[in-house]
Amino acid sequence: MQKEADMQESAGETRERVLNPVGRVMGIFLLVVLSTFPLVIPFLFIGKTSLAIRVSNLVTLALLLSSGWILARYSSGNAWTGGVAIAIVGTLLLLAISG
Repeated sequence: MQKEADMQESAGETRERVLNPVGRVMGIFLLVVLSTFPLVIPFLFIGKTSLAIRVSNLVTLALLLSSGWILARYSSGNAWTGGVAIAIVGTLLLLAISG
């Protein structure tokens, strides 16, 4: 009787281990989709591709600035310095791939 209860408990733990990574994977998937979707929006509403790319680049820089600002505040640093630093790195990367 005890062995059967242990097996059921073990099966429940195994099931939890299998479902827990699935939840983590779904969380990562949603994080990636939700963080990249704002960059796609200009292409949905602007017909001219070159203009949509530039608008998407501006949205990207705004997201980088806000992400750097939040990260710097979280780490007790200067929010504006962190935000601007990450935005500058993003600008340099944009220049490197477009130039």
